[in-house]
Amino acid sequence: MNAQFDPERQPGGGGRQSVDPLTGQTHVRPSFADEVRGPAPRDIDLTLARMAQDVYGSDNRQRGEVEGWRPLTDDQFRQVGIDPAMRHNASSGFDADIYTDGQGRYALAFRGTDAGKDWATNLGQGLGFETSQYNQAIALSRQAKVAFGDELVITGHSLGGGLAAVGAITADTPAVTFNAAGVKDKTLERVGIDADAARAQAEAGGIRRYAVDHEILTGLQERNLMTRYLMPDAIGNKVELPDPDPLTGFSKINPFKTVPHSIQNHSMDAVIRAQEQAFGHGAGAAGLLSNPDHPQHAQYQRLYDQIQPQFETRGLSLRDAQNVAGALTLEAQRTGIAPDHVVANGDRLFAVQGSQPETQRYVQVDVQTARGVPMEQSSRESQALVAAQPPQQQAAPQIAPDQAAPNPEQAAPTRGAR
Repeated sequence: MNAQFDPERQPGGGGRQSVDPLTGQTHVRPSFADEVRGPAPRDIDLTLARMAQDVYGSDNRQRGEVEGWRPLTDDQFRQVGIDPAMRHNASSGFDADIYTDGQGRYALAFRGTDAGKDWATNLGQGLGFETSQYNQAIALSRQAKVAFGDELVITGHSLGGGLAAVGAITADTPAVTFNAAGVKDKTLERVGIDADAARAQAEAGGIRRYAVDHEILTGLQERNLMTRYLMPDAIGNKVELPDPDPLTGFSKINPFKTVPHSIQNHSMDAVIRAQEQAFGHGAGAAGLLSNPDHPQHAQYQRLYDQIQPQFETRGLSLRDAQNVAGALTLEAQRTGIAPDHVVANGDRLFAVQGSQPETQRYVQVDVQTARGVPMEQSSRESQALVAAQPPQQQAAPQIAPDQAAPNPEQAAPTRGAR
């Protein structure tokens, strides 16, 4: 049984209807692909990172769950029409696994470099040669897309990140990768993909790629003068993560320190610690606005997706973007509006509902002040507002379909309705 979808939105704006091919349960919500797709970080990304780490132990079929996600059994692979033998290929070194949260969502994770055969794949693909692991990743990704449709997301680390990127592009599925290997244009062109168009679509939100500062692979691909023109770039919108344990003093210029440090920063342990430092909380933490189950999550995510790229260009952190998006979401909730775009004006940020000046409504925050308000605090206050409402009023306000994108030339609004 393959995933089934109703393309029509259900009453109440609950999303699309999908049928889980494993359980037969019907779910009415946005697809997992839509929940993950976009250039800005998502709360689920830390869970995906833990899956990208867990897949290194995929030989152990008795291993436990990853934050509520479990790898499929051989029987479950067969149930959805995928040969479980596609998970592993001893001759090429290819390894992967598929996880489910039991709620109709699925994640395909590719294992990264952990054997000599994997380095042969890295070097061969980087030089533009056809390699077995990339062919196997494409085949499994396409099979998984047939089985799970838009309830599928792909992830991977290092070589696994490169495999995930190619698999995602060929299966038209979003991906989140970590310290990913670069992908040669010939690898995509060999299967009929326009490499330039694929990279543009990936950078627009189809693939989100995390890179830890001072990690060896990204440095070789992007910064090292001797290798950056020889090695292909990783695919996707880059999200930089801080060095989780930065060197200090003379250690920063001592190659006997910097090289081992850059290798350590390539590991999934370093990725996860860097994510935890950048975001300040664990993925899926209960009650947070960044959690899809929070009643104001859609509004928060809409604002965050616009704020985070602006803050990145200003050198502000992911945590700053979370805090400000949380503060704006709370102000909008208090005022009873559903902003659809963000306008910056000096040291203030405006969240605006509507495109016509005479009917616009908006809220504003001082950026410096809002950066100091933890997103956890805004989340708690938002939950309290929801709990105080009558049940029929607890749904988040809906966005009118004719509201336009932000106009940066428009004079900054003041709070309230014009």
